[in-house]
Amino acid sequence: MDTITIHLDAADMRRMLRHAYGPHLAPVGEDFARPLPTDGPEQGTSHLATLRTGQRIVLRTAPSPEVDLLTQETDLLGAEVEALQMIPEHTDVPVPAMHHHDESQELVDVDWFCREHVEGTSLDHAVLDHAARLQVTRDLGRQLRALHTIEGESFGRFQQPLMDSWQDAFSGIFEDVLRDAQRFGADLEVDLDRVHGRFLDHSPALDAVRTPVFCLWRTPKSTIVVDEGWIVGLVRPAKTFWADPLLESAFSICLDADSPASSALLSGYGRGPLEPDEVERRRLYDLYDALVRATEAALRHPQDLGARRQDLTAAMARLDHRR
Repeated sequence: MDTITIHLDAADMRRMLRHAYGPHLAPVGEDFARPLPTDGPEQGTSHLATLRTGQRIVLRTAPSPEVDLLTQETDLLGAEVEALQMIPEHTDVPVPAMHHHDESQELVDVDWFCREHVEGTSLDHAVLDHAARLQVTRDLGRQLRALHTIEGESFGRFQQPLMDSWQDAFSGIFEDVLRDAQRFGADLEVDLDRVHGRFLDHSPALDAVRTPVFCLWRTPKSTIVVDEGWIVGLVRPAKTFWADPLLESAFSICLDADSPASSALLSGYGRGPLEPDEVERRRLYDLYDALVRATEAALRHPQDLGARRQDLTAAMARLDHRR
């Protein structure tokens, strides 16, 4: 069901923007909005709209109730709203300002919100030389370090029940994906019990994590807005956790301690190379990420499934490599 989306016409969006900003700012006519790309149907829809004053804003909706979601994708819009409100309260990390959040489902059949539009270029479309890309990576390290100063009381996904132990919380998160793969009949060409077994073999390493911090988990290039080589916005912070800082997918590059990108990220973050116990945890998170991506491919992107199966097999093999 990956092609099912909420369809908003101009009349729908005028009503929503009138509700959010009032009749004096709501646009008129038909050509005031255009769709923006998202990273998948689980992200719902995004539109860039222009108010009557010329101000540009982003209108976001939750996905259609008919979209098949992984367990961890439940209420991503609510998690995004919570993150956009929390980050500026505790840090100076650049995120778009929240303008309005509507959970009534009176105007449309899903939750929605409006936020500031961040001017700049998404990193996946930015034309940068090698030095400029390393500068952005270093800047990302600084932003992640700031986000990780936000501490929680328990571990788990935003908008979901939390747990006192990171090992218990992440084991449950990992097992949710295994159940999703079974529920959707995903053919990953690997025995899921074997995947689970490899995870359990290494999961005691998670017990070293004692403090839950704010984590974005994935920071796709499409969600990083840059201008003149600096990050000016982290948008769509939806897949958020109270977790081990190393859960951030950006830290995967640090498994190659000699790479310039690894050095840049760690320099920006203000720390040295990963310690052996941290390498083991990061490899566990790579296994989780590979399992999620393979399951997503089976559900939504069959053209990518072959490559994702290979990534999953490789992630399992890396767990047993010695540094």
